[in-house]
Amino acid sequence: MSELTVHNLSCSRGGRVIFCKVNFSVHRGQILILNGKNGSGKSTLLRALAGLIDPVAGYIQWSVNFSFLFLDHKDTLKSQLTLLENLNFWNAIYDTSALQVEAALEIFALGHLKDLPVQGLSLGQRQRLNLCRLLLCPAKIWLLDEPKRSLDQHANRILDMLFERHQKNGGTIVIASPEDSLPLQKDSLNLDNYQLYNKEDT
Repeated sequence: MSELTVHNLSCSRGGRVIFCKVNFSVHRGQILILNGKNGSGKSTLLRALAGLIDPVAGYIQWSVNFSFLFLDHKDTLKSQLTLLENLNFWNAIYDTSALQVEAALEIFALGHLKDLPVQGLSLGQRQRLNLCRLLLCPAKIWLLDEPKRSLDQHANRILDMLFERHQKNGGTIVIASPEDSLPLQKDSLNLDNYQLYNKEDT
């Protein structure tokens, strides 16, 4: 049974249809990579799956018992708060333990910075802090927009291991990425095939 089914989906941005009649299904334990050029609608599709925008046509059908975590490519961190305070906020929402927060920071090599304000972090460190939520949220379905952006080689390996573990535990992942660089069992969908016009000509 599919965790997620998308049928004839069309979405718009700024009053213009970006892609139309997109069809796919994602099953338990599957990873789906959304590929395409910049502006092809990868982020728009993810936001539609997360219920943040309404499609102009088609439908999105989830399994009866589902929960998902959506991580945008723009982090939701509070710059004036410390790393620990930011994660404790999500910890309260996800109802996880304080030990998990500490462990998440250590896994992403941020433990030594936990009492510093987020505003002093580099882009890569902010991304790693944002990805700590993968270790806190119990959701079985991850919707991730360019999760490898600004990551160094070590952080990339950590993320790959988390993907592999989530997949082996029956988790489902949909990732928007400009390139297919995940060394995992996966499927891909190229949104360039669903565009109504050539963006390089507009």
